[in-house]
Amino acid sequence: MAKMKYRSLKWRLWEMDRNINHDVICAVMFDYENLQSAVESGLTREWFKESADGNLYAHIAGLAEKEIWNKRNAVTVMQAGGVFDKFPVALEYFSSPPDWAYSSEDFESAIDVLRSKYASRTIITASNNAILSIGRGDDPFDAMDSITKTLAGLSEYESDRTQSIAEVATESFKIDEKIANGEPFGLPFPWSGFNRKTLGIPSKSVVPLAGRDGKGKSRLATYLAHYWAERGEPILYFPFEDTSNRMVSNVAATHGGYDMFSIRRHGATDRFMDNHSRCLSEVSKFPLYLNDYSTTVEKIVTTISRYKRKHGITGVVIDGFKDIIPSKGENQTQRENFIMAALVRAAKEYDVTIIPVMHLSKVEDDRWISKQSIKGSGTQTQSARMVLVYQDSGFPAGMTAKFTDLDGCVILECQKSNYGERGSIVLKADFKRGRFVEINTTEDEELPTKKP
Repeated sequence: MAKMKYRSLKWRLWEMDRNINHDVICAVMFDYENLQSAVESGLTREWFKESADGNLYAHIAGLAEKEIWNKRNAVTVMQAGGVFDKFPVALEYFSSPPDWAYSSEDFESAIDVLRSKYASRTIITASNNAILSIGRGDDPFDAMDSITKTLAGLSEYESDRTQSIAEVATESFKIDEKIANGEPFGLPFPWSGFNRKTLGIPSKSVVPLAGRDGKGKSRLATYLAHYWAERGEPILYFPFEDTSNRMVSNVAATHGGYDMFSIRRHGATDRFMDNHSRCLSEVSKFPLYLNDYSTTVEKIVTTISRYKRKHGITGVVIDGFKDIIPSKGENQTQRENFIMAALVRAAKEYDVTIIPVMHLSKVEDDRWISKQSIKGSGTQTQSARMVLVYQDSGFPAGMTAKFTDLDGCVILECQKSNYGERGSIVLKADFKRGRFVEINTTEDEELPTKKP
């Protein structure tokens, strides 16, 4: 955790062990701006040692949706909001405000102390639970994963993630230098023209691959993972849509260029199986790591952390986003926002590209998927630096006129790119063999963003 700065309070705040929880609540009751500062710092009810204090804070935070207050009208607002009636202890807190309640700097220092105490309790509890688990004879690596998950959850509450301008400038120059040279600075696309235009899939970012369900997105994701792993890029893949076994068989089919469906049709010859075995042996040497157990985003982040440390992964594919088990949020939008925020933090923290495969549930069949369609589909793409859309139907008139035969084709469209240009590419999709061959690029053509 970053070193805390205690400003004018310095170490005096550490002497407030018994009162810091009460005093922070009092400060937010006195001033709406203090509450806003607390919310922005990530303060939640879990930070408070006593659950009653946490519930009181959550109730006050709920008032912010309707009211704004300061020390002159705080009593009226708290009374009208039922704070004193529902939480009798609130009146006691309110009657003895700390001397720093009206100083924004000192309040931020108090939040730092509360944050530190919450982190200390959480780490101690996790450590004790791990010791008890190992003492019972449980798998020590499960205990390690539990502690790692706890630390990953705490990392979002670090008090200071600020970089110096020198650090940012050095990092920016490296990126700009690659852009100037036309080089991708993340994961490259297999198609040269499309890669030059978009500059590849950027690192330290979450890049959704969105499209309709059951149209071949998973096969494309497998094709891309094979392309990267074959070139030595360590990739962590979560094949939630398929099992790991089936995914590896599909990677082998892509590698060997053969029809994996032959096995399912009971048409595989001995020669076919010998070739399949050889291809499986070859892809087993790729730096490709699989985990098909649906789990929470916290566990996914923990796995990313571990595989970054052990194998230096550069890319993560999550197929699919809908299979991540929600752990926070009152509704679907809040749950998706929480998952996306956690993935964005992980991409930056561990310097990886994360590609969640997303199903668009609120788009019409046989229609071009526009930006407006994606915004209204329930997916979370606002924080993405690049958005890839798998277009399987509703091709615009200009496209159908340019290509005489689009049967069996899909269009991969880059609808958003913070570094390179937007654009699209027409791909002949061979789903049986897991290949996506470039027909042509549309580098000079701006595809419509509205439904035709």
